[in-house]
Amino acid sequence: MRLANCVLLCSSLLFSHAAAAAELPQRWVSSGGSLSEWVVRLGGESKLVGVDTTSLHPQSLRQLPSVGYQRALSAEGVLSLRPDILIGSDSTPSADSAR
Repeated sequence: MRLANCVLLCSSLLFSHAAAAAELPQRWVSSGGSLSEWVVRLGGESKLVGVDTTSLHPQSLRQLPSVGYQRALSAEGVLSLRPDILIGSDSTPSADSAR
């Protein structure tokens, strides 16, 4: 019983470490000015590859490609940037509305 518990504990630690080591998204698109500001403040600006038209602050975001307005995103515009993740809010259209 004790050996079984030890094996279970060791395998749990091994697999939890493997899950934590998974590659994090490197290419982000942000849809929403306030979300883009949060990304920048939290140190993620270098991962942004595109933003929506409401992302005006800081000024450096204006240099990034625009994917349109947050409530009318262009699927082609977003996909052309090959993002790993799209950061949005409930104001961002759902996947169903993009069809």
